[in-house]
Amino acid sequence: MRSVLDDRQQDPVFTGDPSLTVVLDDELVIRAATPAYARATGRTVEELRASPVFEMFPDNPAAPEVGSVSTLRGSLERVIRTRRRHEMSPLRYDIPVPGRPDTFVEKRWLLTNAPVTEGRKVVGVAIRAQDVTMLDGDLVAGLAEYRDLLEAGDLRSFAARDRLAGLDTFIAAVEGYGRLATEVAQMKDMLRSRPTIDQAKGIIMRDRRCTPDEAFQVLRQISRDTNVRLADVAAALVREAQGS
Repeated sequence: MRSVLDDRQQDPVFTGDPSLTVVLDDELVIRAATPAYARATGRTVEELRASPVFEMFPDNPAAPEVGSVSTLRGSLERVIRTRRRHEMSPLRYDIPVPGRPDTFVEKRWLLTNAPVTEGRKVVGVAIRAQDVTMLDGDLVAGLAEYRDLLEAGDLRSFAARDRLAGLDTFIAAVEGYGRLATEVAQMKDMLRSRPTIDQAKGIIMRDRRCTPDEAFQVLRQISRDTNVRLADVAAALVREAQGS
């Protein structure tokens, strides 16, 4: 018998959704993903489907103190148990670079986790993600503290609802300006990270026996394919080479 989860990936409304959305079953296996989510995580929809989400996106071994997997797992299990949506505080969740499973790019996300139901039964969870990596760390920490404060209080009051609505409006604005902000941040990082980019070019030139211009194009292509800032790609390559 087909589940509503089986139909999601064939739904043109879902596949045409510009948001970063992934759908898991109740065993936390990926059953569907929007193309935008696949691009943001540097994967293809085909790679994602049928993969346990925490095998596809494990904790960054270089930052075990972050505990991204346990934090997200707790939220997903809460949604399945309570049948209620959970708006998470900004979460650092680093993404492994495709083809380089030991190399991670630091990322921060705003996640909304909602139950997927079939009749009266919860059969999975839909995760809607917003990449807020470009935001200042202090601002992200402030948002986390603000949302935790709201969730700990009485959200039934009009004042609390107004504050929460204000935060959600801000988050929507961040998402709308995200692309432009990412481009500006990438240009600034390129200026600040020129030595690292030059190092990464040198590594590529050595490995591929190519010219500096060809090496830079390789970096740009990796950046486009993975939706990761060029400066972060360069830094990851340099760290990997130093580790070797």
